[in-house]
Amino acid sequence: MIRIHSIKIEAPNDILSDIDISCFDQQIIKDTTSGQIKSNLLKLKDESKKVGLNSILINEKKNTVIMTLSSKILKENYFELININTVGQVFDEINKTGIIKIDDSQANNIIIHSADFTTNLKGTKQPKDYIQALQLMSLNSNYIVTPYTGTGQDKNKNGIVFRGRQKSFKERCIMYHKFDEIIKDKDFIKSLKSPLPVVNSFKDILRMENNITSHKKIREYTLTDNNLMSVLNSTAILPNYKLFKKIKNLSGVQTDLFNYDPDIPFNKIRTQKGDETIIKELNFDMSLIRELIQKHVKGKVSNYVKDFRKTANDMLNNKDIAGQSENDLINEFENLLKVA
Repeated sequence: MIRIHSIKIEAPNDILSDIDISCFDQQIIKDTTSGQIKSNLLKLKDESKKVGLNSILINEKKNTVIMTLSSKILKENYFELININTVGQVFDEINKTGIIKIDDSQANNIIIHSADFTTNLKGTKQPKDYIQALQLMSLNSNYIVTPYTGTGQDKNKNGIVFRGRQKSFKERCIMYHKFDEIIKDKDFIKSLKSPLPVVNSFKDILRMENNITSHKKIREYTLTDNNLMSVLNSTAILPNYKLFKKIKNLSGVQTDLFNYDPDIPFNKIRTQKGDETIIKELNFDMSLIRELIQKHVKGKVSNYVKDFRKTANDMLNNKDIAGQSENDLINEFENLLKVA
């Protein structure tokens, strides 16, 4: 089932049956030459915003309304995120604010501009163990893998981020321990009637958020158009599983290791890069490691290969993470995404 944490949507103003003008600032933009009105905007005041209702922009000239929402608007149902079963509640919660009223019978007219496809995962180990495994393993050199410390609205998110190296659309997803983040969200907790069960539901939860800001990518991930209801009804392979498979399984190794001049002694490369870095950049491929050694070592390379093989085996069978190897944890993480 498609689940979304944050979303930006647009619809015709006809979807609105009532508007409390006092909750909005009006902004009229005129053409500097003709003086004609280019746009007449109603922008939700900061003091009128509610938990999960981040912004509303009504363009009376274009007859459109754009909203940004998060699944926190679902309150006690937050764990379920925005999905085909909770989208009706999303509309109800918006209507309860009294700011605007939405005619949900026109939901088919809503399109998505951006979405954070989100998965809550609970495995056999702690979230930090999966994050550690993902940080230590070089999954694919087409993605930059770095620790993530959130800023701004994401200031309490601590985990790992994957960034694609694509020149056009750069894929980005983060994984973090949700419980550590939610217990610091005072505004959200204050909005709940029964905070404890909601907060506890995120204990040991590792969350993955796949940030999509392109119409084309939304269509590719969901095999639908950009219509809200079509996306939520999609039966395509789940976006986060699809992305993780891509990160993990893209063939080929991209590295600058083979760009060193052949006259540079191999031990100098080892000193500069470190054995573990070399192994990771070559995706634990012993044939490539041997090829690199042969390029720089004159004579017998077997002792080098033996050292690297031992180091690689130690890395792959690291028992520091509750008795499980990094590969085991990564495979479990992938399987959890598959069935989410």
